[in-house]
Amino acid sequence: MPNGVVHRRLWVSNFPNAILATALGVRIHPVIGAGIAAGYLLGNIVEPDLDLIQKTRSENAMLDKLGAIGCVWFGYWATYGCLFRKHHRSWLSHGLFIGTIIRFAYLFLWYSLLSPVLTIDLFMVGLLIGLAISDAVHIIADWLLTSDGKRKSK
Repeated sequence: MPNGVVHRRLWVSNFPNAILATALGVRIHPVIGAGIAAGYLLGNIVEPDLDLIQKTRSENAMLDKLGAIGCVWFGYWATYGCLFRKHHRSWLSHGLFIGTIIRFAYLFLWYSLLSPVLTIDLFMVGLLIGLAISDAVHIIADWLLTSDGKRKSK
């Protein structure tokens, strides 16, 4: 399966598709387009491999760049990783759309606890779409590539 470096390269190389999706979202509503762009960028740190208990590339980046806030971020996602400790790459964490929805719900759990009324606005819809696009790049790479980055033989 691809490592974090390969996933990052694929994520960066998929930028043109993310820009196209953002442009299409803007045509529907500018706030949706902004959400798609933000969701794709968020996908660089909220990624399917957060189901691992060990530090991922994205968690290392957060720890390096944000110090104490990065530690809180790591702790928050370590709890998520414990939920999947025996099921890395399960359909719940690496399933197209279902894994995205679960991570999205986990990420915004605090929002639902703090807000008396859970509102789903256009930005959040766009954010979910952008995150799903980012996740799809990661998940499809896991399906297609082996650990050494070469294509699986058929």
